[in-house]
Amino acid sequence: MIIKKLITAFATVATLFCLVSCEKKEENSGSSLSEAAAASSEIKGDYYLDLTELGMKLTVYLRINEDNSFIFSNTTAFEVTKSAGTIEKGGSEYLMIFNSVNGEAKSASDGLQSKFVRSDNGVLDFTPSERVYYGAVGITPTSDEHPGAKLIACPVTADYKPREVKSVFRAGTYTAEAEGRTAYISFFDDESYLLTSYGNGMFFSETGKYGVSGMQMALTPQAGDRVSCEILSRDKMKLNVPVAGGERQDIDFTYTIDPGAPVSLLSEDGSASMKLYSDGSAEVSANGFTEKGVMALDSATGSFRFYPDHPETGKRGIGQVSNVPAGSLSVGDAGRITLSELRARTSEELGRTKMTFVQKQGEK
Repeated sequence: MIIKKLITAFATVATLFCLVSCEKKEENSGSSLSEAAAASSEIKGDYYLDLTELGMKLTVYLRINEDNSFIFSNTTAFEVTKSAGTIEKGGSEYLMIFNSVNGEAKSASDGLQSKFVRSDNGVLDFTPSERVYYGAVGITPTSDEHPGAKLIACPVTADYKPREVKSVFRAGTYTAEAEGRTAYISFFDDESYLLTSYGNGMFFSETGKYGVSGMQMALTPQAGDRVSCEILSRDKMKLNVPVAGGERQDIDFTYTIDPGAPVSLLSEDGSASMKLYSDGSAEVSANGFTEKGVMALDSATGSFRFYPDHPETGKRGIGQVSNVPAGSLSVGDAGRITLSELRARTSEELGRTKMTFVQKQGEK
């Protein structure tokens, strides 16, 4: 009987201990939730970050939601997500943990984090960070060239008007070294582009349309989805492209005026010739008449397409003629190029004659 009473007493004490412990946990949990809610309400909203003083002609936008998630975008409508993640608070600092950058999923092991503090006036100061991850660009919060500048996010007010950023983009040819090959991309005045590269005996080309807004560029391949890119300066840009025909990646391109030395090809009967440049430019001469344009070579499909300049205006681009000559591409063991059944013009008339062109012996 005594033993039963002791067991009952111990059970009662244990139950009371559990109840008290649970109540404390609930109190602590409620405290944590209230702190998180206070933190989110304190910083929730839309912000703009003007990078002009840091040497970049660019304004980016930040949205912080009630659940402490965030999005960086290039417009106040937040139609495009440049990067995203979640925010945690530790003391007076906020920690941004990125789970997506430029459309690529990221994890905590990638270590992509940024910090900021909130000023009394509601401005977010990013100087505690080493870098803020925005699309293809890593933004540093300070600048050696501009000592007084720092990266801050100002609240977007009802009367805020986005500052117009004048683009420094210029059409022409840009080049890059990637994956052991030299790549060229040419932007034409008709808002079309040609990307071309060569390496290990393989050619790759991509054609499409491009658009420019301030320091932002969009590429829309003829066989693919629209991708966002960055114009870094008058001579440099970061483009999301498949240099070797594989997955797209961010690559730095630099403006160039050198298309490289041409490769010479002759028709099988020797009556016509062709000059083919590294940037895709091409000149086909037959019967005393020369037609210029750009050539897209693709080893994966064993084909080529020749995009002539406009026959009247001479304007260059992918869409200047509706009937685009095409044919077969082959590369021999010695690396010699053969373009079969190219329909070449032989006069001012628009008629064309099929010819096969073979790279000259000894040409590289």
